[in-house]
Amino acid sequence: MIEKMSDRQSLIRRRIIYPKYLSNLLKLLIFPISYRDLGTPDEAEKLRAQSQVFEGMASRTIELDFSIHEVERFKKVFNNLSVLNISRIYLWIEGSIDCGLVKIDSLADINVEYLLSSADWGIMGLLSEDMKDYLLLEINEYNDGLKVGLDAKGANWGAIDFSHIQ
Repeated sequence: MIEKMSDRQSLIRRRIIYPKYLSNLLKLLIFPISYRDLGTPDEAEKLRAQSQVFEGMASRTIELDFSIHEVERFKKVFNNLSVLNISRIYLWIEGSIDCGLVKIDSLADINVEYLLSSADWGIMGLLSEDMKDYLLLEINEYNDGLKVGLDAKGANWGAIDFSHIQ
């Protein structure tokens, strides 16, 4: 009985979160998406557990003022990461665990203009399908403005050189 209540609570939570989650994905991606494009919450949980391999792993990090980056510079970072690992990518944002993950073909599928103009998406994780690479993007607000933090880990992405976007 407790499990059924938990499943019911999970379903109710998903129905509440789903509209905002799908809305954020529609703005964040350059192609249309529907609920059929999402994995299941169970799959998201399994992938989250598998991705713990990146905990404690060395990484490349950078934090940039929003005022200094341009869309084209950020697209270069995504392009470089895509060249280093050509696997499809799982996209994590708020709501992914409850609603399911979306898998994109490339980082070029991300609407960089929206990414850099809105904090609606909050923290975003990008996990390569081959489980070799992980990138965390996070917006932080400070007294002197907004900053985006990038934290790249893994066999390929952990070696990225961020100097070309500074």
